[in-house]
Amino acid sequence: MYYNKNLVQNINDWYIRVQNSTLDNFQFDLKFLLKNIEDNATIKGIITEAEKKYFLNEQELKKLDDDLQFQFYEIGTESLEHRASICYQVTKYLAKKYNFNIHRLTHFYFGNYHENQKRICSDLILPFLQFIADSLENHNSIVYLLEKYKKRTEWFTAEKLLNQYTSQNKNYEDSLEDDLRMFLFDQGIDYPFSTPKSKSGRADIVGNINTSDPLIIEIKIFDRQKKYGKHRISEGFTQIRQYTENYNKTQGFLVIFNFDKAQINLDLNGNKGFYPPMLTINHKNYYFIVIDVAERKSASKIGKSDMISVTQEDLIQ
Repeated sequence: MYYNKNLVQNINDWYIRVQNSTLDNFQFDLKFLLKNIEDNATIKGIITEAEKKYFLNEQELKKLDDDLQFQFYEIGTESLEHRASICYQVTKYLAKKYNFNIHRLTHFYFGNYHENQKRICSDLILPFLQFIADSLENHNSIVYLLEKYKKRTEWFTAEKLLNQYTSQNKNYEDSLEDDLRMFLFDQGIDYPFSTPKSKSGRADIVGNINTSDPLIIEIKIFDRQKKYGKHRISEGFTQIRQYTENYNKTQGFLVIFNFDKAQINLDLNGNKGFYPPMLTINHKNYYFIVIDVAERKSASKIGKSDMISVTQEDLIQ
């Protein structure tokens, strides 16, 4: 089960809880919602990046508080992210200042509690929750495509890629990069991918680089016979972290082509049963897709398989 898909459902449940809250329980349900956002690294990472981009200082927030009914609705926003950032910062500010009793403020007096509740939910809370949910769904779509590529490769094209790989004596990742690029292009990632230079070097694949929402993927090979061991995965992770900083992104993807006889176990967090393995650092999410390309015996013949575990400590050295 995709971890992000589960989070989207959680967000919807939190919103419904506030939306249906009684007069006496509204403050507690609002507190519950904001705390869940703060406590979840994936969700927090998305909205934190929006806050950084469209930051409101204390004076600006106070000005909005002083005349919210007029000032708030007069703010011009350039994007859904901008609107979400403002709504989230205002909600947090009011919740902290008034101990979560924002439904009792004259700012939102529209005749009765249910009208107040409706306006708070639709005008303040929904914009940032919808932005977070949309961002998670976008992450899911990329994860889905990479999982589809993994299955396509392992089921249908592994032999072809293996033959190309074994016939090369240098630049082993080039043919793999081309294969993944072609697949993603066929799946609707429209921009012809480039590998632009940045202060961190070159990302293997940066899709939609001419848009405000670039897709960053790094490719690494695992093959101990060629001395491509755990350190290669660690190097790839370091590069992905640098690229997400350079492009101001909240997520990056590391695709590992496994040409080794051993299997790779990415033991990175406690989200067992969720796909793919993910690591969250500094409000940014990093996804790991392992594609098994090497020839392997069937499970009935192989006996006890060799397993290589990769932990967070291995990645951050």
